[in-house]
Amino acid sequence: MNIQPMIARVKTDKQYADKLQQFDGSFTEIINLWRGEGVQEKVKEILKWRDHIRQELKTGNGIQSENIKYWKGAIYHKQYVMTISALFADKSIVLTTEQRTGMLETLSMIARMVWDNDFVPMQQNFGGEMGNTNMIGQYISFRNMMAVIFKDDPEFKQRAAGAYEAIKQTINKYISGKGIVYASVHYIQPSIEPHLFAALQLKQSG
Repeated sequence: MNIQPMIARVKTDKQYADKLQQFDGSFTEIINLWRGEGVQEKVKEILKWRDHIRQELKTGNGIQSENIKYWKGAIYHKQYVMTISALFADKSIVLTTEQRTGMLETLSMIARMVWDNDFVPMQQNFGGEMGNTNMIGQYISFRNMMAVIFKDDPEFKQRAAGAYEAIKQTINKYISGKGIVYASVHYIQPSIEPHLFAALQLKQSG
């Protein structure tokens, strides 16, 4: 999917940009970046997040750090991953080599963290308590999202190839053929949303 026409329209058509924000309020930050607002501040924030993760892993609470661990970490990471992707997608945004390299390092680090079973043991037959179903779902969906982003990386090629079936099985598990969901609205939203985003990601990436 060619996203350039969409970016170009956001820059010039405020009514269109406002409508996108009505669909999804979390998209506001990306729209503002595409309109040239706060780009350098956001890049600094992303690189600060990268340094924060590194510091926590070296001298902090490591994988038990509040904003890094398990499904909470996936939520924080996902927002930064989407923002970095949006910054790279807009060809008119000027980034230094150092900034671009730093953000790529951030993506690579996050991808390897969430796929490391020493951080969160998601291997089959682990047998441990992993919390509510929505927590597991959010984490697995983020794993699949990162695998598709790094589909050309040898470490993630096989993982990306299995993402389609993994997402399909999970959606079928969460939503029956009659449209009945496995949990209340409060719990289905945080767990199903990342899977739908990942499914859209697969569709757009071909």
